[in-house]
Amino acid sequence: MSKKINLSFIFFLFFYNLFYGQNEQIKIDSSGIITIIAKDGEYLEENNWSCFITQGTQTLKRIKKSKNYQKTISFFFPYDFHQHHQNQQKFDLVVKKDSKEIYNEKVYFDTKIQGNFKLYNQTERINYKEVKGEILDVYYFDSPQNKHIILRSILKNKRIYFYYFIDKEIVNIHTDEVNFSLMNKIENPIIVTDLDKDNKPEISLKYKTQTQNKIVLFEEKNKFICRKSKEKITYSEALNNQKNILIKQHLLNEILKKSE
Repeated sequence: MSKKINLSFIFFLFFYNLFYGQNEQIKIDSSGIITIIAKDGEYLEENNWSCFITQGTQTLKRIKKSKNYQKTISFFFPYDFHQHHQNQQKFDLVVKKDSKEIYNEKVYFDTKIQGNFKLYNQTERINYKEVKGEILDVYYFDSPQNKHIILRSILKNKRIYFYYFIDKEIVNIHTDEVNFSLMNKIENPIIVTDLDKDNKPEISLKYKTQTQNKIVLFEEKNKFICRKSKEKITYSEALNNQKNILIKQHLLNEILKKSE
């Protein structure tokens, strides 16, 4: 019988509000994304967009400038406002186009991962011939169409390997040099999400090197990385693509978290 472990298989449920202005649409996502979208056939053009988030006596402000022929511009809370990770909170949100107020509403952001699905210890033998190093742990979960396996191994106590299998075939790999003494399973969890609810999971794996906190996210054919060194955060260039906006927000929220 498979043994349950305390690693979550999580489906994010993102709720959002839409507000239609004269020339633009504002999308407020409960994960903390505020997106300004030009209406069909229009562009945001060169404008300054100000976003004010207020709770109690504290007001946070961020300004971004759009360019000609730009269709969207997004603010990521708490990352863009230089705040640490926050869980469920209510805020007053104001958006201005140059000096003109175009949005003023109360919003609710919930950046905390919730869910009660579990990963299981993998006990069935599969072909690990392509795996390098000593196997640390192997877990699996089932999606409607496939069986997914995540394997972590370590080579010479300094290089970590993450393998992602779908139906016993390796579909993605990540490797890096790590501080093996910091490979605590609680502080370096495996997180499984379905951010856009398409029944195709994303696998996120946290770990630490000598100088950085990192998180890598696997899809079947894609890989994204987010890194934090002291207070500086960098991430894969592909996360700036609008189609990856939910993945970007998820990784930013996770990298901003302190160890619990």
